[in-house]
Amino acid sequence: MGLRGPVVFALLAVAASAQYWPEELPAAGREALLKDGVWVGPKEFRQVFEAYNDPPCTIFVTTDGPIVAGYRLMERTVMRMERWSFAQMPRGLRELEAKLGKAERSLELPADTAEAAARRARLVVAVARLLLGEEPAGLDDATLAQARECAALVERAAGVSMPPGLGPPDPEWQGLDWRVFRPRGAYAGDDRYERAFRATRWLQSVPFRFERAEEADAFRLLHAARESADRGRGGQRLEPSPMWATRLFRTTVNAWVYDDGWWLAPAFQPGTHSLRFVPEAALPEDATFRDLLDPGGRSPIVGAGFPCGLVVATALGSPLAREALAPHNLGKIARDSSGPGWIAASNRMRMALLDPAEPDAPALFSSAAWQRKSLRTALGSWALERNVWTLHSPPVTSAREPKTLAGLVEPDPDAFAALAAMGRVILAWMEESELDGEAMRIEYADGVLAYARASVRSILDPQSNPALTPSPENLLRSLRDQGALGDPEYQRISTDAQRQIVESATSGGDVKQEVRRALLEPMLAACERWHARMTDPFARVDGPARGRPMRPEWERWIDLCTRLELLAHRQLRQREWSDEDAAFLEGYGVALGKIMGYSPGSVRLPVDDAPRAAAVICDPVNEVMRIVGTGRLRELWVLYPRRDSRIACRGVVLSYYELDAKEAPTDAEWKAMLDSKEPPPEPPWITGR
Repeated sequence: MGLRGPVVFALLAVAASAQYWPEELPAAGREALLKDGVWVGPKEFRQVFEAYNDPPCTIFVTTDGPIVAGYRLMERTVMRMERWSFAQMPRGLRELEAKLGKAERSLELPADTAEAAARRARLVVAVARLLLGEEPAGLDDATLAQARECAALVERAAGVSMPPGLGPPDPEWQGLDWRVFRPRGAYAGDDRYERAFRATRWLQSVPFRFERAEEADAFRLLHAARESADRGRGGQRLEPSPMWATRLFRTTVNAWVYDDGWWLAPAFQPGTHSLRFVPEAALPEDATFRDLLDPGGRSPIVGAGFPCGLVVATALGSPLAREALAPHNLGKIARDSSGPGWIAASNRMRMALLDPAEPDAPALFSSAAWQRKSLRTALGSWALERNVWTLHSPPVTSAREPKTLAGLVEPDPDAFAALAAMGRVILAWMEESELDGEAMRIEYADGVLAYARASVRSILDPQSNPALTPSPENLLRSLRDQGALGDPEYQRISTDAQRQIVESATSGGDVKQEVRRALLEPMLAACERWHARMTDPFARVDGPARGRPMRPEWERWIDLCTRLELLAHRQLRQREWSDEDAAFLEGYGVALGKIMGYSPGSVRLPVDDAPRAAAVICDPVNEVMRIVGTGRLRELWVLYPRRDSRIACRGVVLSYYELDAKEAPTDAEWKAMLDSKEPPPEPPWITGR
């Protein structure tokens, strides 16, 4: 009888330690979960929602899902506005060039600087026009030759040197690192975007130094020419390159600089004694990087091997990053989330991720293992941020789980709330910029024209794309329904085609060939004319703007983040899910994929990959760049304590990489590096190994 108590307690202890493990969880994962409660497994997913479709066990909803979806939306939103800005750019540069003569006469510059200032101003504009594929005007032969040489160096995108005609070098400017002109991210792969990328980066890069009178006067000429062009349009501003993104940054790049009796235009380059005609949008970490790489009065720290991620995470408040950064002896780095706008909102989200766990959260969310997970997420989202702004900020349980438990949520309501706040910043900006109005039509017109061209190719050669081979008649109706053909054009093309078909049949000709010729040529020509009108931002287009508005997708993303915030609060208080909550979690993967713009089929099996990379720091001395990036998403297993049991559930986590390379890879090259036989490793301070 005396042994009954201990035996009973021993049996209860054994029963309590019993754990239901999903079959997909390997033994190594079980050991890690029992030790740390968190395990990042080797399985990878092409897209973030894939892990939540037909899950093998209880799902675990992490902040990584909404983060990846939000940055995919942001990438599409930015590129929609870029289409609009890039469409204005050629006209802006032409008008600027045309007004330079008037500016020269009105400013009455000193005789000793007037000629050099005018030549420099025209050279800068001429290179931008050449990069857009246009021929500049008003240049002498020597200056035109220098402009062509500069444009060739930009397009070659290799080496470090002074641009021809813009010297001499000085301690602040030893030349341009031409590698930064290589189009990357969403700008790579489309000739129009690549040209606009190079032209914009050129205008961002050429300095006008205060101490050189002819350069300061050249900047005044450009500024006066732009003001004159604006007045000629009744005050409507037409920028020579896309500066719209600075509205989302709200940084000091719009500060005016007083110099020698002049208030100079909003293009001051922080930390220098020069101006840029088009400012870069300084991200918060850029100033920190600049101070650490080139500290006043001390030897500069080279860019190669610079711990970018650790610096950023330390500034966001991560104790783990601060500890890993200590051996680098970089000094104290203050926590910072200054300024309004999308960038500050996104940094507040990352700070929420790295803050101490909620008091009501299970203990594992205060562990070092979870801190490493949060660090992955925060820095992975930062790498996505840098990729989006590539152009505008160049290179910084005891029982089997109950069937009713659909999933669990990362217990960090503040992070989900911060994500929703980021979305509301975007909605306010979209309202101001009318992004779903005129700016939408170029994107729509590009898609319709691409569809028409591909359809015509497949009709003429059915073997080229058997899946897309409509009949000429169906293509004609489709283009009418999409607005590319008006009713008069539709009727005229149809009537002419019928007449030619009858004539061909009467004369014994090839009727099928006549149908193609009679319909396809005029139909494609009409579609090209429609596309030219639609993509001209200055053309009057009657009727409502066609296309797929972004606002509803952002609103759905905000709703999703807000819903996850509420679920996190409910879970922290250990409340049961309602039927509505369970249904939301069961459909979470599909909902996330739809928000990201995937069709029903690709939501189940995504056809593209998630990796992105960006250059943060250029080291021209050693000819290397510091690259940060995120690879494919990794499976994340969590042994979540819930009442008297622990539930093994699976979610996803971002990856983070940091390395040196001769030049920043494009997205395609970055994927190839990750898929190579020797892919780059994640930093040991983030893997814990």
